[in-house]
Amino acid sequence: YQRRVHGGPSTVQELPATTMSRAPPPITRGYQGFGSFHSANVQELIARSAEPAPPALPITLPRFARDDFPAFGAAMRAMWLFPPEWCFVNHGAFGAAPHCILDVAEMWRRHMETQPLRFIDRQLLPLLVLCQQKMASFVGADPRDVVFVPNVTHGMNTVVAHVLRTAADAPDSARRIKVYALSTSYGATKKLLKSLLPQVELVQPRVVFPVTADSLVQLVKDTLPHDATLAVFEHIPSNTPFVFPVAEVAQHCRELGVQVLVDGAHALLTLPLHIDTLGVDYYVTNCHKWFCSPKGCALLWSSHVPTTPPSTHFFHSTCPLFIGWVRRERQVGLRPLVVSHGFGHGFTSDFIWNGLDDPAPMLTTLSLLDFWNALGLDAVRDYCRGLLQRATSRLVEVFHPGAATPPAGELLLPLQGDSFMNLVLLPPPLHRPPDLTLWAKLIQDALFDGFVECPTKVVQGRLYLRISCFVYNCDEDYERVGCAVLALAEAARDPTHPLFVNCADDADGGAAMMEEAACDI
Repeated sequence: YQRRVHGGPSTVQELPATTMSRAPPPITRGYQGFGSFHSANVQELIARSAEPAPPALPITLPRFARDDFPAFGAAMRAMWLFPPEWCFVNHGAFGAAPHCILDVAEMWRRHMETQPLRFIDRQLLPLLVLCQQKMASFVGADPRDVVFVPNVTHGMNTVVAHVLRTAADAPDSARRIKVYALSTSYGATKKLLKSLLPQVELVQPRVVFPVTADSLVQLVKDTLPHDATLAVFEHIPSNTPFVFPVAEVAQHCRELGVQVLVDGAHALLTLPLHIDTLGVDYYVTNCHKWFCSPKGCALLWSSHVPTTPPSTHFFHSTCPLFIGWVRRERQVGLRPLVVSHGFGHGFTSDFIWNGLDDPAPMLTTLSLLDFWNALGLDAVRDYCRGLLQRATSRLVEVFHPGAATPPAGELLLPLQGDSFMNLVLLPPPLHRPPDLTLWAKLIQDALFDGFVECPTKVVQGRLYLRISCFVYNCDEDYERVGCAVLALAEAARDPTHPLFVNCADDADGGAAMMEEAACDI
């Protein structure tokens, strides 16, 4: 595009070669944006505080107060759109947005369509910057380090591509790149890393349950290669939802010079995040899961100051008092998978516009922050964790009567945890080796047919339910889950039951199809 300086000529003048060889002076007046957008420079906006003079909102958003909402539990369910017949204890899968937030998203969409050019060219980018600033504050990060991406998988692909590209350009690029990830990694992440073979060496040690924070830290210390380029961890693994000790493991990675990428898909709202203090290099988290935005909104954080400088950038000065690391910004070269008008203008500009898409999910984050603050973050977390402990204990009692709570070996994860999800071992009649992944699918299908949405997982050769607990769930939900599972366990004693017939019919292709979904860790 052509920049026009206020009051200057409207044509491009031919300059002497000596003048053109020098860097042009900074433009202090005139058009400072990118593309055809008639709005302020987003790099300047993101560096400013959002508090003194936020952009005027073009629509009037609803404001929320605690008195606007019912109590947590069954009454809170009215804030969501679930049909009354469904027992929904799988919020951890894709989340679900409250209807009041869906209404806000529709308000933004309707406003956009009343005059699309006014909204997109003049209002949208400053509003997205405001959303990034507010969300950065919520996750304990510098706004200049946070950008929106469509989802965590998109963000993970973005970072991995950047790390590999940077490593290929390093002075020691002939050295084979090593990527480290635990066996509990999300299925899409495993496939992403496997797609890099054989150009990349993948190191993937197996996590053996039960686990503790100390055992996980020790596992990483024992198995992380000292010359690895990148280590990938999940803050709360989807299939085995323990809280990973990110800060402790990141410290060890820094000592070895290994970059750290964290998949925090389940962390936003579940945990009080302070990303700047974790000591990692890249962090991605979904807004649509526990934060409950409409689908298509996630955050990518990248450190503007390197926390794990590669060993190839270590130098030793001739001065005996000066030993240090060459500092290099992680964000340099971290580009979006889709390149558009903002590319080359800075980290925020690179990601803020990747072609026209629905901006409503990102814009609803303003209302969601108000929504969760009105409910009270501590109250939300206390309710969900307390319900999870009661639900886990009750289902163990129902599935394994007479056993201690928790019975030895029946719980893989600590009962006292910060996650909103847990695994509960299914009753013995429902364990039918050798094809557990297919059997897990059939059990989940049978629950679904009874209007119970709850996933089954295969971990270390045993079948588990993964239950989620959220503000609209109540103790009665898990009583219903327990009754449905016991009915299946009783039916499983009959070899003529349709479950067995389906198992025989699906035996050829079902196991392969379900391998990633059921997650045989």
